[in-house]
Amino acid sequence: MEVGEEEDGGGGGGGEEEVTLRYERDLVHKLKLLRHELSLQQPQAGHCRIEVSRDEIFEESYRQIMKMRPKDLKKRLMVKFRGEEGLDYGGVAR
Repeated sequence: MEVGEEEDGGGGGGGEEEVTLRYERDLVHKLKLLRHELSLQQPQAGHCRIEVSRDEIFEESYRQIMKMRPKDLKKRLMVKFRGEEGLDYGGVAR
């Protein structure tokens, strides 16, 4: 037998097909796993609310955030400043 020739062993053949099917199954499994992991990273329903004063914004926000569960930190962050009312859209709007 020379280099480059295929050996026809007759032992069921289909070796290449088995490898292809195994890789296809692995790909399908990996895609399902990826979609599941991405769905877990989506923002959670609800809000992560903290209330701080502007004088001690760093210290207070750090303390409050460190007390929260990791799951809650994936929610939308809402910050309220003590003594201030209104919505802040780059400046108090209301």
